[in-house]
Amino acid sequence: MTLLTASGRVAAITLWLAKRHALRLLAPGRPPKLAMAALSASVAATAVTAMLGPSAAAQPFAGPLPLHADAHPNTATVTALLVFAVVAGAYGLAGCLDALRRGWAVNSKRMLIAGAVSAAVLGVLTPIGSADPGSYAAYGRLAAIGQDPYTTPPSTLTGAYAAAAEPPWRTTTSVYGPIATGEQWVAAKLAGDGPHAPGRAVFILGLINALAFIVAAALLYLLAEGEAGRRRAALLFAANPLLLLEGVAGAHVDVPLTALVVGGLALLARRGIASSFGAGVPVSIAAGVLGGAAAAVKASAALAGGGFAIAIACHRHSRGRLRALIALAVGAAAVLIPGYLLAGGHAFDQLGHASGFVSFADPWRIVTHPLESLLGKGPARALIRILAWIGFAVMALLLRRGLPGRGHPARPALVLVLGWLLTAPYVLPWYAVLPFALIAVLPSSAFDKVLIFWTSVLAIGYLPGRDPHPLDIWKSGFAPPLLLCTVIVAAALCLRRRS
Repeated sequence: MTLLTASGRVAAITLWLAKRHALRLLAPGRPPKLAMAALSASVAATAVTAMLGPSAAAQPFAGPLPLHADAHPNTATVTALLVFAVVAGAYGLAGCLDALRRGWAVNSKRMLIAGAVSAAVLGVLTPIGSADPGSYAAYGRLAAIGQDPYTTPPSTLTGAYAAAAEPPWRTTTSVYGPIATGEQWVAAKLAGDGPHAPGRAVFILGLINALAFIVAAALLYLLAEGEAGRRRAALLFAANPLLLLEGVAGAHVDVPLTALVVGGLALLARRGIASSFGAGVPVSIAAGVLGGAAAAVKASAALAGGGFAIAIACHRHSRGRLRALIALAVGAAAVLIPGYLLAGGHAFDQLGHASGFVSFADPWRIVTHPLESLLGKGPARALIRILAWIGFAVMALLLRRGLPGRGHPARPALVLVLGWLLTAPYVLPWYAVLPFALIAVLPSSAFDKVLIFWTSVLAIGYLPGRDPHPLDIWKSGFAPPLLLCTVIVAAALCLRRRS
């Protein structure tokens, strides 16, 4: 009996201590120290991986640029560093979001500056996570020497650029729009010739990427409503370690694309720096120009332009609505028509070919092989495309009901962009840069963590980048069902949310 009484006292004391500790952790306004440490550690792991130099995560480039050491780390080392960066970053984001909801009064300007400094540092280091930057440099070189990157693959290049594009991009023509090709042409021109030219071109593209990220972060900060909104925007975009890894350290074109979309959004919102443009037709034309430029970087950005049109149609006075929509279309056409006339109709060839791809970690991969065995590869991929478009339409309708922030000009664009992200047959982790930018200016919701989880699962599947074999089992075995569960959760959240 004495033993039972003593055990009860120990249990009571233990529960009291646990309750006291939990109340301290959940106290309103308490800084999430562990989550903040995780954010910092994630960015540090990304930077260390880039600093180590050529590896399974970083493509080798001759010369001093981009900056890196020559430590030649093995595949296990860089894979472990990047897996840690993803997991710590996801945990840190989730923990900091919870703290913000409890009233954590973090200094938003300091968070914005910390994100900008991190982006600037990563922008001058060697890109990691994929071989895409080398292919960008190769496409730019083709354009610089008078070849057409939409019809000529990088395998035709000789000299220093012969190895700039790695398989499978070495034998693949460009899938990017004319503005992306123009950016790559400028980088190749500035880089010049010689053995160090590819590295210099990649370095220039990395600087442009970092600057675009900083500009987008600053615009989102200005667009946010109130100090609480600015804290949220700074956390979900500027200081987001997943975006710093996939977008900035990876030097992907999704970052300048996002900066253009956010610029158009700033004009439509008519706050901050956009206020001097006035209202009506001039603003709509300027927003159309930026939206069209984003689509001329990468075709998928046209979804954001469609969101701009919906925002105007839903939120402008009926008298000026048609005029503003026409102005938006004129602005977009002023960029897209000359751009694609200059590039030629064959600029869509590789895009059409890529529309039949199914990425290894995508949920559609679960049914790809059974359908191909039953119908053959061609008919199976065509059926998957049709089903994906149907799924996109259904998901967009659900998100229209479920996403927060009714009346905000970013919401229609997020409905389309996130709906496509969750249902497309071909997705990669850096595709999350744009939806994170859009969701950052909307009110807090469970969709924040849905996007964090989706990005993290996909990011791990494509690590370390150039040599993905260590995590193939995750990419092809675990990621597809986990991402399918994410889609189901997103749909359930929409169905549960009251209008």
